[in-house]
Amino acid sequence: MLSPTMSTGNLTEWIAKVGDHLMEGDILANIETDKAVVPYETVEEGYLAKILIEGGTNDINLGTPIGVFVSQKEDIAAFEDYVPESKEEIT
Repeated sequence: MLSPTMSTGNLTEWIAKVGDHLMEGDILANIETDKAVVPYETVEEGYLAKILIEGGTNDINLGTPIGVFVSQKEDIAAFEDYVPESKEEIT
């Protein structure tokens, strides 16, 4: 999906919302690569607990976490006020 020469990408929009229950293969967000906008799919069942990077954000380093995904619905509340302590924590 990503070009081997890419070092950054753009998060064009979130499709999922915090609290959504998602199954493997459901679309979380749309990511703009150097060639196209592609859907970013979940790899396992769970819940979107927190969005760390808002839709419309450009030049996100590859490998940077964009959100928090949990397996149990009751774990969502634990991330309501979560803020990474530093940029390094999310890169």
